[in-house]
Amino acid sequence: RASSQRREMFKDIVQSFRNLSDLELLRDVPTRWSSTLLMIERALYLCQARNL
Repeated sequence: RASSQRREMFKDIVQSFRNLSDLELLRDVPTRWSSTLLMIERALYLCQARNL
């Protein structure tokens, strides 16, 4: 049923927020070129999760 599917989706969203509590924004490190990419990817991920 639709209500059980929605309930399951809600549980998944709540669980993803619990996992986000350990995540923080990353800082850019000028000596590591990949840190800029990682910083942007983390910011986008956290922004998407917040908008759920």
